[in-house]
Amino acid sequence: MGDGQTERLEAAEAEVSRLRALLAHRARVRDEVLEGALTGWWGWQVGDDRAGYLSPAFKARLGYADDELPSSVEGLERVHPPGTTERLRAAFAAHAATGVPFDITLPFYHRDGSVLWVQCRGRIIDWHADGQPKRIVGGYVDLTRFLRSEEEARSHLAQQADQLVRVNEELATRAAQLERSNAALEDFAYAASHDLQAPLRAVANFAAWIAEELPPEAAEVHGHVDRLLDRVDRLRLLHRDLLAYARAGQAVAEVVEVKLAAVVANAWRHDAAASLVIERLPDRPLRLAAAPLLAVLRALMDNAVQHHGEGRATVTVRAVAQPGRVVLTVADDGPGVEPRYHERIFGVLETLRSRDAGAGSGMGLPIARKYAEAAGGQIAVLPQGPPGAAFQVTWPAEVGP
Repeated sequence: MGDGQTERLEAAEAEVSRLRALLAHRARVRDEVLEGALTGWWGWQVGDDRAGYLSPAFKARLGYADDELPSSVEGLERVHPPGTTERLRAAFAAHAATGVPFDITLPFYHRDGSVLWVQCRGRIIDWHADGQPKRIVGGYVDLTRFLRSEEEARSHLAQQADQLVRVNEELATRAAQLERSNAALEDFAYAASHDLQAPLRAVANFAAWIAEELPPEAAEVHGHVDRLLDRVDRLRLLHRDLLAYARAGQAVAEVVEVKLAAVVANAWRHDAAASLVIERLPDRPLRLAAAPLLAVLRALMDNAVQHHGEGRATVTVRAVAQPGRVVLTVADDGPGVEPRYHERIFGVLETLRSRDAGAGSGMGLPIARKYAEAAGGQIAVLPQGPPGAAFQVTWPAEVGP
């Protein structure tokens, strides 16, 4: 053999060695992947119940050493509930008929008696000459932890659902109690209104009688009586407005078809003290809760005139219809409202002016906001600095035909 042939032979032997090493490495990688990705793997010789294979890793998962569990039907029957072997054969037959790899979940008995739920996947890799399956291989994936976690999650979800039902029932009970309480409070307000009117009238009458009996020279006492009558008038106003606040939003307002111009005209009642300017209103009728909107507009107009100060007030109203709502703006040319007071003025009994300076009860804007929110709308002060304040009212509405 010449030197050239020797070199080629050595090169071929080296290549063979390299390929064998590569195949051995790939076999190790395959085994590692199979053992790492799966719980175990198996093989089955169809028609021979004694010929089969269960990987050592899967046997170990079931609590057995490799030589303790036969790789046969006998071994399977030790770890499977009755009827499992028949299910496997039916899966083999269905796979042979359709060619679709089978995928079923089976219970396995651990050596300690616990149950493992395992997903069994497999396919035919060899066939007899007559077309019948000869050899099937597949893998096992342990789903026990996943199914237990899922069951725990379902149980936790069911507990949360039960708790939610109980919370809803409790909320419904509290809502019913609150409704009864509100009804009782409203009844009390009505009853108290009549009880308060009588002593207020009596105080006013007594004060008037005292004033009639006083001599003209008792100027200081006359002043005291006048202030007393003024306080009685304030109490009457406060009583009226508190009662209006308690009633606001209690009843469900009827939704009617109306022209917005009619609502604005009905809300205005200051022809002698102020001017009303209507810049822009929707021409088409709107379907909305007109009665509470009337109360809101009247409160805003009254507020504008009352806090205008010197001179004749001008109140400007404009509105635009949008999908599902109408947005109104009520503006005036008065002193305006500083931004730091934009929320405070909606507080009950809040007023930015001294009571002695002719301020109202501080209930007009709270009543307006309560009506608006009860109807599903909103009311807020626009960032328009003095001179002038502007209130924006967003009100649920639909454009009529």
